[in-house]
Order: sequence, then structure tokens, then C-alpha cells
Amino acid sequence: MNAVRTASGALLGLGYGVAVPWFLTARPAWLLAVAAGYGGVAAALLVHSRAGSLDEGTDPDTDRDGGNASEDRSRGA
Repeated sequence: MNAVRTASGALLGLGYGVAVPWFLTARPAWLLAVAAGYGGVAAALLVHSRAGSLDEGTDPDTDRDGGNASEDRSRGA
């Protein structure tokens, strides 16, 4: 999993490294559209992710059995 995250992060960084100077000098309209689309997709996924966690009604400090997850972590369980 870490290799995938590293590779995708490197590709994203490379993309930013190429796109930002190009956008600042040439300002192609299609690149602005791609950036807006990317931001829109990222925002939609973030909203969907947060809505899914709210729908489940889970408390981050409560485990599946109803116990206190933070106490279990401190005891090493």
C-alpha cells in the first residue's frame, strides 16, 4: 500500500511541477479547466467521505463493541 501511495504522490508532484510553471507563463484555458475539474472531484470525494462517516454514526472513541477505543489503545489491547 505504501508503494502505491509513494508512486501516486510522486506522479502528482511531477504533474504539479510541470503544470504550475506552464500555467504561470502560458495560461492555457484547458489547463485551468483541468485544475477546476480536479478540485471539484477532490471536493466531492471529501464531502462523500465525510457524509459516509456521519451516516454510520460512529464515534472515533468508540469501538464496534461499544467499548472505549482510546482506553483499549492505552492498555495495549
